[in-house]
Amino acid sequence: MKMRKFVGVLFSLVFCLALYSCPFEEDEAEPVNLSLQPSSSTILVVPGSSSILPSSSSVGPEPSILDCPPEDIAEYPVSEPIPHPPGERIYGWCVPLKLSVEELLFSAQGGVRCIAASVYITSATKVNRDFTGCRSEYEIVSDFPNYINVKKFKKEICPLLFTATKVDDRTLHISVNQNETGNERKILVGISSGDCFYTFTITQSAD
Repeated sequence: MKMRKFVGVLFSLVFCLALYSCPFEEDEAEPVNLSLQPSSSTILVVPGSSSILPSSSSVGPEPSILDCPPEDIAEYPVSEPIPHPPGERIYGWCVPLKLSVEELLFSAQGGVRCIAASVYITSATKVNRDFTGCRSEYEIVSDFPNYINVKKFKKEICPLLFTATKVDDRTLHISVNQNETGNERKILVGISSGDCFYTFTITQSAD
């Protein structure tokens, strides 16, 4: 009886050792994250469209003030006071806006320049009617006191021409594409600050 019990224990021990000494293949695949956490990317709204676009920062890095040529932002312009008769009420929010330059010159290869404004930029848009396919993008933010989901201008995109991105409240980063038309081209860009509207010109040579 004792011998049978001993043999049974010995058999169990050998079986356990054989079981745990067998090689197992480890799954080296990366674990799948099934969490439904919301994306932290900025939401961009295209006016005139029901679509809400993820910020292009989810595709590639957005330009910043550090990408501006230092000479373009070395000195910000200063606005002059609004001239109006004493006691006269000013309707609308409008601050005279001055730009660091009135014309940006580019070679046919294109490139990057920045333009500085004397006050807060509320929007920028292409003015020329002969250039089509442009669109404005706005980001929805909630960083103002007492305001939630405020729409702020982010960029003006003309796919065949240029992209103007607001990199801070008073600076636009202008990226101009290569000119393959064989002709010089001029693009008039409008900048607004409240109800005030000003323009500057992008001139790109053919060679």
